[in-house]
Amino acid sequence: MNIWVCVSKEFSQNKLLRQIIAGAGVYPPEETHTRGQLELMLQILTQGKKIFLVLDDVWAADVWEDLLRNPLQGAAAGSKVLITTRFESVAKRVGSVHLHPVARMTSVEGWFLLCKKVFVHGEEFGEMESLKDVGLRIVERCCHLPLAIKVVGGALRGRGKNREEWEEVLQWRTWSSSIFPEDMKDDKVMEALHLSYEDLPPHLKQCFLYLSLFPEDHVFLCPSVVRQWIAEGFVRTEGDSLPLEQTGQEYFKELVSRSLLQPEFGAIEGAQCRMHDLLRSLAQILADDENFFGDTSELGGVSRKLRRLSVAESDGDASIDQEAMKSKECLRTLFLFKNPHGGMVLRNDVVETLGNLRVLDLREAHIEELPHSITKLRHLRLLDVSGTAIRELPESVAGLRSLQFLLLNNCSNIRALPIGITKLKNLRALELYKGTEIDQMPNGIGGMTQLRTLKDFVVDRVARTLEELGPLVNLRQLVITKLERVSDKEGARSAALENKPLIYLGLQSTMPAVPSCDEEVKSRMVHVFEGLRPPPSLQYLDIVGYMGNALPTWMWPSTSVSPIHNLTCIILNRCMNFSQLPPLGLLPHLKTLWMDGAHAVTSVISSTYQDVTTACTDATVLFPKLEILSFIDMLNLKEIWGWEGDGNGESLKAFPRLRHLYFEDCPKLRRLSNCFSSRLNFLHIMECPALMDVGNLRVPESLTVIDSKTDELPPWLGQVSVDQCDGVSFLLLKLRFCLLKKILRQKEEDPENSEGDWYTIKRFPRGHVTATDAESAFLTYKKDSSFFNTNVQITPCSSGGEERENKRQRVEE
Repeated sequence: MNIWVCVSKEFSQNKLLRQIIAGAGVYPPEETHTRGQLELMLQILTQGKKIFLVLDDVWAADVWEDLLRNPLQGAAAGSKVLITTRFESVAKRVGSVHLHPVARMTSVEGWFLLCKKVFVHGEEFGEMESLKDVGLRIVERCCHLPLAIKVVGGALRGRGKNREEWEEVLQWRTWSSSIFPEDMKDDKVMEALHLSYEDLPPHLKQCFLYLSLFPEDHVFLCPSVVRQWIAEGFVRTEGDSLPLEQTGQEYFKELVSRSLLQPEFGAIEGAQCRMHDLLRSLAQILADDENFFGDTSELGGVSRKLRRLSVAESDGDASIDQEAMKSKECLRTLFLFKNPHGGMVLRNDVVETLGNLRVLDLREAHIEELPHSITKLRHLRLLDVSGTAIRELPESVAGLRSLQFLLLNNCSNIRALPIGITKLKNLRALELYKGTEIDQMPNGIGGMTQLRTLKDFVVDRVARTLEELGPLVNLRQLVITKLERVSDKEGARSAALENKPLIYLGLQSTMPAVPSCDEEVKSRMVHVFEGLRPPPSLQYLDIVGYMGNALPTWMWPSTSVSPIHNLTCIILNRCMNFSQLPPLGLLPHLKTLWMDGAHAVTSVISSTYQDVTTACTDATVLFPKLEILSFIDMLNLKEIWGWEGDGNGESLKAFPRLRHLYFEDCPKLRRLSNCFSSRLNFLHIMECPALMDVGNLRVPESLTVIDSKTDELPPWLGQVSVDQCDGVSFLLLKLRFCLLKKILRQKEEDPENSEGDWYTIKRFPRGHVTATDAESAFLTYKKDSSFFNTNVQITPCSSGGEERENKRQRVEE
């Protein structure tokens, strides 16, 4: 059982226990909220189990001594806990059996990292030698620490590539700032981080400080943060050049490029990020007079002019000081998301004192209703009640005339919207998807012409048209659901999608996903989708539940004015009846293609390319920018390249930039062909028993194979080309327990048999094998160090070649 959690400085005991339990594969019910209940659950889960627990970024030994030691005492012998910490004293107090100090970067390594951050393009690296001496001094001032080097590099990137500019940075007074508390006075890293902050333009400084309101290790979603910045008035545009949302996204990207935000691993285009806790500490120090994150019991000593307050993700035992809240009448932002006592703040007498609020974030707070006095919040621009138990929005919400963003996602108790919501003429975003079951929209949505985001628009069961969408000419993100209610093509065309600056479009039918639906319904669905032709500005297309036998003609790329020419992401979910994909490989910007439940599709590159390849040359590349390709529940998919007209790709090339390739539940998939020329980062193959040929596929950085049905190793695994010099390739196998034992027996008895399963596996530099039907059984190895470990007991074979089977077939714990 492998579990990894980030502890951080301001950890919540209950939250940490919940994360560890979730890491063990169990999600505690909401009523399990006391420390005692969670400790008991953790003890039961780990009793007699062999665990490997990673506690990352531990600041105090108490997390082990007082919280986790007792619940984990029942874990099996051989269990291990790995702790990372900045303090040797913490490592010693928890009783570590081995300490491994991490060395700082060398000057050369630090200089190379600085160059990578400053010189974005490889061709500029030739300029670096003339700056190397001053660059090494900057590395020295950063104490050879990667975080400091990266953020200073981010500041240098926007300056001239000359000695004078770099020397000036070295002389900045912020290297020895006096703003820090006594325990940080000599902290050179904080000084380097402060320097990068001082280099920000004013509009980015306030955006950066705003992020201090979020909990440690919080994952920032770009659209969510940008909306809060807009509501606070931080985002400004010159004239009518760009929408506020797009300008705010540029702000977010700039913070990422300066390493003040760190992209989440696997996130698309940096849309999800975290903030290093040292940068968060810096933001809290600099915003001390205006921003407060913590317990409201400490508000007594905080200025009455406090502008922003966050009481987010607090422990269940923490209460809210209502009188202290009432004294903060200057508040502009109030965060109560994931707070079990959010309802205490939302009493009428408290809300009435918060008349200056611009942002009220109540996501997943424990509230069941909004007070009618919310209409007093005349300046409120963002209200987020997503994931709460509220049953309705009060009609008084119509009085929030300044409201720009109303977010009601995953509010399963809401069944209707108040009629007065259409009076919110300044609304830029209305979201009510992911579990919010609205059956129809109020009349008059078409008058909310400032809307940029509308998710979901529910088709009216009586009108059966999309006329209300016609006047919404500013929409950039739109999801339409219950499309099965639209009567015909003209009813769909009334939405006038072609005339909108759409970036994201979701088209959803909620009909049951069955391939044998009525032919009349299939035909009508085809005509309805034909009428939903999007504009060429579209970048993201998400289609769910389409029952037609063929995709609409506008999905067939033709010229640069095609409505899908600029698509970067296509998601097709539960589209069970169409059998041929359009030639999507001709789309020049497509980065992600995700298909789930397209049961009739047999190949990706098919005869649909016959007519378009006459204009192709030897330099033509299909899917030139595709990075992510995923197929899930594709019952009839047999191969990627199913067209024989070009000799299986001898002249045409494909997928030069592919990095992530996923196959799950594709029972007829036979081969991958020779079209994957680039090296993958990730290859995931789950329950594809017919796969025999992977062509010339090079071993990816990470290869995952899951097969719970057969007793043999996939034959194609031996075909994968392994670069013997590459030490990063990792193999993860999840197989039946009987096969795991067979592999171990071959390792012991005939390890050099080139036809054996162990010989196939050990070609990979690193590997980990587990059993799908024996939870804790494993083997793990690392080739370059001859490391090998397993907890499976193998009984030897008799002289007659027959195994004396251990009847218990037990896994040693």
